[in-house]
Amino acid sequence: GARRRPWGNMLEYGPSRACRALLSGQMYPFDVSGFDRPLGTALQYARKSVFLGPGSQIGRLTLAYASFLADDLDSFHQEIETALGLNPNALYTVGSAGYLHVMVGESERGLPLLDRAISANPFYPQWFHTAYFIDHFRRQEYDRALPEIQQTNSAQSLWGPVLLVAGLGQLGPRPGSETHTPERVG
Repeated sequence: GARRRPWGNMLEYGPSRACRALLSGQMYPFDVSGFDRPLGTALQYARKSVFLGPGSQIGRLTLAYASFLADDLDSFHQEIETALGLNPNALYTVGSAGYLHVMVGESERGLPLLDRAISANPFYPQWFHTAYFIDHFRRQEYDRALPEIQQTNSAQSLWGPVLLVAGLGQLGPRPGSETHTPERVG
């Protein structure tokens, strides 16, 4: 269809095809309307990005993320380790790898990576705290989870308020908790 053509054409022209493939791979999992197989398409573009730029940490992270979404944990682990091996001192990659490890339930591997990325970079992405929230939430440590999601500064996104309300809901009625629910979810 007409909606698919611009993405496909982007991959055929210009000197930065790997970058375009990477961006396409990152966009498809989130833009599900108008695509028959958004995850399959994301995987296709992420693989193409890695093929065109095998030394790209972002390309490897994108393929790891798409593999995670596709429940292909073998590919996920391979791409995460490859990304980290390309430059183990790239703190965004280290933190992102940690975040993704926590998302697949591997907190023992992910949290030390996140700790390292956060301690070495005072300007780390605030969304890294989402992984700490998820880890505490899984352990039913809701009092410890709540401050983590409050540090994400993600009130403008969908997930920040949703996770905040989930944490507040698990803690039960508390003074001030009702101020979060109506304006963010209602």
